[in-house]
Amino acid sequence: MSIRQKWDKMSAAKKSSLALAFAMFFQKGISMISTPVFTRMMNTEQYGQVTNFVSWQTIILILATLNLSQGVFNNGMLDYERDRDRFTLSLTFLSHISTVICLIVYLVLRPYIYSYVDISDLLMLLMLVYMIFTPSYTFWSCRQRYEFKYKALTLITISVSALQMVLGIISVSLVPPEEQGTARIFSTEIVMILVGIFFYIFSLVKAKCKIKKEYVKYAFKFNIFLVPHFLAMNVLNSGDRVMINSMVGSSETAIYGVSYTAASIILIFWQAIEASWTPWLFEHLKNNIIEPIKTRANQLITMFAVVALMCMLFAPEIMAILASGDYSSGIYIIPSVTAGVYFTAVYALYMRLEYYSKKTKATMIGTVSVAILNVFLNYIFIQWMGYIAAGYTTLVCFILLYLFHWFYASKIGMAKMYDNKYILFLSIALCLISIVITFTYLVTVIRYILICVLLILCIVFRKKIIRLVKQIL
Repeated sequence: MSIRQKWDKMSAAKKSSLALAFAMFFQKGISMISTPVFTRMMNTEQYGQVTNFVSWQTIILILATLNLSQGVFNNGMLDYERDRDRFTLSLTFLSHISTVICLIVYLVLRPYIYSYVDISDLLMLLMLVYMIFTPSYTFWSCRQRYEFKYKALTLITISVSALQMVLGIISVSLVPPEEQGTARIFSTEIVMILVGIFFYIFSLVKAKCKIKKEYVKYAFKFNIFLVPHFLAMNVLNSGDRVMINSMVGSSETAIYGVSYTAASIILIFWQAIEASWTPWLFEHLKNNIIEPIKTRANQLITMFAVVALMCMLFAPEIMAILASGDYSSGIYIIPSVTAGVYFTAVYALYMRLEYYSKKTKATMIGTVSVAILNVFLNYIFIQWMGYIAAGYTTLVCFILLYLFHWFYASKIGMAKMYDNKYILFLSIALCLISIVITFTYLVTVIRYILICVLLILCIVFRKKIIRLVKQIL
């Protein structure tokens, strides 16, 4: 059977997963290719400026858009499947209201905000314009994933990534060294703003400019309790870089940022799979088809754990490709950050059950509590042990978050959907192995032996692995 015939025989969900996985790998590949270029074109201070901007943007984005593409969007696709165009536009309208409020707050408190965020007025206004238009593109992307429509999304994802890299390299090379950080930020933001404007107009036309008050209320009530949760999650994901920037320096922020990028490579796999996992899970829960959920979840998390281990083992090589020798100390951050990324996937499994049940209030309590703890631990251990400690404090907090969501899902009667004992065993094993791998960075021979053993096991069990990948996708 030819590749074309195999492709035609695949379900829409499998085609979507594979196409989006390819697009995300390309997107991340572009990022990986551009990272060593920019770390060599820009000094650590300028690269740290970009890292600081991105860190703050992920936090402010939640307040300015209510992060409506997360949480409520998939529920709306299920509850209002016959009126998805107006539902999407209604979410865009709600996002605008939040963005305008944030703009007013910024203009009133501008001097105080600047002293904390260390971002110029020009870049802050650029960020807010980005937040006005890009939600339209984000909603469109989420809907394409939900409906397993992959062709246009794959093409646009690849095109945008390539354009951002090319414009970034050109703009950074044309400006003086002290302006390279600003040039890099502008090249990325402008591309997304233009794409957002296109899909903003597209959304208006599709919905015939009609907004439904019921949808706005529905989305607001659902996501308002998740906003503190999303903020807390971004404190967990980005707060360490912000604190390193203020407590240690922008150069250390750059090293940590590159290491975080290296560890986040494995997110490509998870994001591609979860894009299809969420609608698949919701549809099975809706139709009360429970048994396949447990099996599929075990397959997902096992494969993700293996990918995480590979990332840890190849950390020195990944860092050597991404940056110059000035960043070499960052390899010791990768195991802890990679393990943390793994636990974000684990807790996400349980949180999707909470989203489906529309029980989001308690989610906020757990995440906010863990985020506060993370800030406290970072403040203590970054001063005591340096910026490398931030990876371990964040890992501890992600473990606690996983345990909280497991407990809460059990409380609402949903945790039984998963094989909880297996997930716990796998998680403990991953943490212990990550500690061992960290020490192998000092003895290269042992690390290479471990890599060879893992590769041999992959070859021996290749048929089972291929079968598992096909089942997942």
